[in-house]
Amino acid sequence: MTSKRYSRQRDLILHTVKHTNRHPTAEMIYDTLKAEHPGISLGTIYRNLNYLSESGQLLRLNTPVARFDGNTTSHPHFRCDICGAIYDLPASYQIASESIQPDGIIHSVSQHQLIIYGTCSHCAEKR
Repeated sequence: MTSKRYSRQRDLILHTVKHTNRHPTAEMIYDTLKAEHPGISLGTIYRNLNYLSESGQLLRLNTPVARFDGNTTSHPHFRCDICGAIYDLPASYQIASESIQPDGIIHSVSQHQLIIYGTCSHCAEKR
């Protein structure tokens, strides 16, 4: 991917995602930034999130609504089926492999996503 010229708005978006553990959606990022940066649009957020994830600066989580993570290393997540919250899981759940052989032929692994779905402790307590 070719590099784009510097963008203050892109830096704001990157900083916002890297400094939260909420794994925000584009709309969450927009809600966070719009008060202090009224000129920023939701379209700008989406375009820059696409660029930042395609360039490897952010991790896009493939959930029903795309979520973003500032930690770009391959690591597992837990997503609550009830509230939608996403949490990083401890490294003990890590799957570390540079290659796999599902059919007897070696395939190179560049990245993986493990998302475990269930009910978080907060939602379980409410039941």
